[in-house]
Amino acid sequence: MKTKFFTYTVLCFLFSAYQSQAHVWALTLNGGGFGMGAIIICNNDGSGLNVAHSFQGPAGYHPYGNILMASDGNLYGTCYDGGTYGSCTVFKFEPTTQIYTDVYSFDIMHGDYPRSGVVEGPGAKLYGASSGGGASGGGVIYSYDINNAVYADLFDLTSFSGTIPYGNPIFHSDGKLYGMTTSGGLYGAGVIYSFDVTNNIYTDVLDFDGSNGSNPKGSLVEGTDGTLYGMTSSGGANSAGVLFSYNPSEAGFNKLFDFSAATGSIPQGTLTVGSDGKLYGMTSAGGINSLGVLFSYNPVNGIYTNLFNFNQADGATPLGSIMQSGNILCGATSAGGDYGLGVMFNFDMTNSTYTNVLNFNGSNGSNPNGAFLEVIATGTGSQQFSSTATFYPSPASDQLNISFSSPLTEQTTFSLIDAAGKVVYSSVELVTGGSKSIDVRSLPAGNYLIEIVTGNEKMTRQIIKE
Repeated sequence: MKTKFFTYTVLCFLFSAYQSQAHVWALTLNGGGFGMGAIIICNNDGSGLNVAHSFQGPAGYHPYGNILMASDGNLYGTCYDGGTYGSCTVFKFEPTTQIYTDVYSFDIMHGDYPRSGVVEGPGAKLYGASSGGGASGGGVIYSYDINNAVYADLFDLTSFSGTIPYGNPIFHSDGKLYGMTTSGGLYGAGVIYSFDVTNNIYTDVLDFDGSNGSNPKGSLVEGTDGTLYGMTSSGGANSAGVLFSYNPSEAGFNKLFDFSAATGSIPQGTLTVGSDGKLYGMTSAGGINSLGVLFSYNPVNGIYTNLFNFNQADGATPLGSIMQSGNILCGATSAGGDYGLGVMFNFDMTNSTYTNVLNFNGSNGSNPNGAFLEVIATGTGSQQFSSTATFYPSPASDQLNISFSSPLTEQTTFSLIDAAGKVVYSSVELVTGGSKSIDVRSLPAGNYLIEIVTGNEKMTRQIIKE
């Protein structure tokens, strides 16, 4: 591999008084101006909500799953209805111009009915899975190239390989996609699969059999040590779902927890790895009110904690996932609240306080079933960064090295932000020697933004992890 060295005399204009504001984006399945779903933006405490786009046919409508901010700065997601063939779409939304575009209409033959969003990989390609269509009608794994607007049906799922995926695949630090299907496989209860995007090789790495869980409906999430964690919506000792781990390097599967009516049951979303190392998630049923729970699970000691029992007044039946913003867990329910159409909530990890911060009422969206996406919006000024910087190698595989032309004289914050807007690395230190190295081995391949803040100055630069 050829190593390239890039030197930037930072003419990117950065704050003389650095400020930032976090906003969150989300999709709602229904509601909005036409009752067919909405793209919303608000502050992470639910204030300042604005419906940025109301879905309506014949374009794509009823968006499912998560929304992604790709490396081109645009938002991408999928719709379960509408489009040229009435078989759903992949859409793009430009935040700056508020322009909505269906960039691809599924045609059944090459995929149909996506129930999740997309993930970005190397080369500005988006990857996803549809729950139907394809050669066998069981769904496909697909890609969409942002640069040339080309859609590709990469693999057609069958009952043997696993069918009907709900959650989107994710990139693991080994460079492969990993995902799950809700049915198919050896026992018809779904599978965990890997997909090598370099050669389009699909591998059924684990078959759910009921005892170890069945019918997963969310996505996998990668822990800091490369272990994958996930949940199934049924199966296990109580037929209420399980929480599990899977180690790709060892093909090792462990059932960690059996859900029950008392602890929470039928999880349908995706786990979140918290900054404290715990796993956070929600169930759609069970708990004191049988309307689901918010929970944590400590993989170190195996302790499961019911953090909050959902109820009709404060939100019920969560179907999506949680986002962490500072010490706040931010999520949504698909029902309950003042209008019975779902709520947005905050859970303070410091004092274990739950707050219903927003009631969906139809006009501002309703029935969300995905996760919120936090994006840090920053302003610009006219002050130049006082030191030039060299970033190498590019792409980076193990270490990202940064060399400054002169030592930085103040405490400096280094942050890596992934394509979804999530901060995946952060440190604060005094760089007296004029250089800094960041270990990126555990990060999935893709595009990242590195942000360096020192004193009143800030620089940002896109880097690539291979």
